[in-house]
Amino acid sequence: FLGDVIRFPNYETGGYDHDTIKPERLAREFITISSRKNDLVVVPFAGSGTERAMAAKEGRRFIGYDIKKEYAEMSNKRCKLILSQPQLF
Repeated sequence: FLGDVIRFPNYETGGYDHDTIKPERLAREFITISSRKNDLVVVPFAGSGTERAMAAKEGRRFIGYDIKKEYAEMSNKRCKLILSQPQLF
């Protein structure tokens, strides 16, 4: 249950080189409460790919883009790694 104030640790364990990295748990929570399996998650500022990666982990389709080519490539690499791993459930 999410209350009026959402508290998540403000750190990221992935080590991605981006100025505004968000906690994966936060992105994953927002994706699961605002979409269903196979929904399309649109990420207009993909950055290091946190939202796209969590959408992939939660069985959502996703599309994202960023103004900087290096961030788009970072996001794509991150998502390809997740999608290449077998899913148990």
